[in-house]
Amino acid sequence: RRHSFPTRRSSDLAKAKPDGYTLLVGTVANATNMGIYKNLGYDTARDFAPITQIMSSPSVLVVNNNLPVRTLNELIAYAKARPGKLSYASSGAGGMQHHAGELLKLRAGIDVIHIPYKGAAPALTDVIGGTVDFGFKTASGVMPAILSGKVRPIAVAGSARLAQLPDVPTMAEAGMPDLEADSWNGLFAPAGTPPAIVNRLAQATITILKTPEIQERFAAISAVPVGSTPDQFAEYVRAEIKKWGTVAKQANVQAN
Repeated sequence: RRHSFPTRRSSDLAKAKPDGYTLLVGTVANATNMGIYKNLGYDTARDFAPITQIMSSPSVLVVNNNLPVRTLNELIAYAKARPGKLSYASSGAGGMQHHAGELLKLRAGIDVIHIPYKGAAPALTDVIGGTVDFGFKTASGVMPAILSGKVRPIAVAGSARLAQLPDVPTMAEAGMPDLEADSWNGLFAPAGTPPAIVNRLAQATITILKTPEIQERFAAISAVPVGSTPDQFAEYVRAEIKKWGTVAKQANVQAN
């Protein structure tokens, strides 16, 4: 017998029957939102049963081509020499790109202005056009602009270099080992879903993620299929909530 698994908003999932038939493809926002909203209508750690992380795509720190910097150290030095003059674009206040930009400010000790946009596309457009100086952009979204020479990549905010950008160092290689900013998504069920069901859903999803077709599709968009166990995914989500919650508190990150 075949069944469909409807995807609902996060708050709806928290109230759904824990029978394995209502699932959510959650994202990194389910972690970052925990630190910036007082009344979400759900608690990611309490109300969800993590099943498996589906994919991850690192952010890439990119700058406008006219900015006279080619390395992370040069960008930091350039910003320190011009406090309050440089700006970075994000896809919206409180989102991953905003958090990543604030984390860079904290780690590097620079004074730059955050310019929020209503979406990743207009934010990237204004970095390309020079209205804004730089920004963190998800690899899957920014790669076409990088490969076409419209914007300059400085560093990859991930654990490894990207195959499409073999000469672009990670943030750690560039001298900042504690700055990783991944966009990710994963499968969740309501809390209280029987472990047998959660494990069955995880195994089915992991099997799909291991197929060559899926691997190739993810590689084409600079993303990595993960396929973690429920316990591994739960640990990862808890770490993400703690990490970005700390950034939000230290940098006073506010939502739209």
